[in-house]
Amino acid sequence: MAQLDQTLLELSEGDPVRARSIREYLEILATGKNDLLREMATDILAERIGLREAVSSSVYESALMDGFVSFWSEFERLSPSEQEELSRAGEAHLNNLRAEIDDPLA
Repeated sequence: MAQLDQTLLELSEGDPVRARSIREYLEILATGKNDLLREMATDILAERIGLREAVSSSVYESALMDGFVSFWSEFERLSPSEQEELSRAGEAHLNNLRAEIDDPLA
C-alpha cells in the first residue's frame, strides 16, 4: 500500500470511504485554479510531500484557510433547504463510494 493511502486510512480512522473521498478532494485541488493548492495537491498525490506536512506548512496555510473561508461563506448563504440538499448529495456520493468499495465490479 502506498504511503499516501496508508496516511489517508489513518486520518479517516480506517474508513476506506472517507479515505477515498479525501483522495478525490486532493485530485480536484490538483486540477483547480489556485496555483498554490494545485501544487500542494499534486505534490501530495505524487508523494513528494506528506499530507500532514503539507497541511501544517506555513507555505500552504493561507491558501487552505482562504479556501475554507470561501466555502463556508458560500455555504452560509444557502437557505436551510439548499444546505440540506447539499448534505444529501454528499451522503449520496459517500454511499456510491461505499458501494464501489464493497463491490468493485459493480
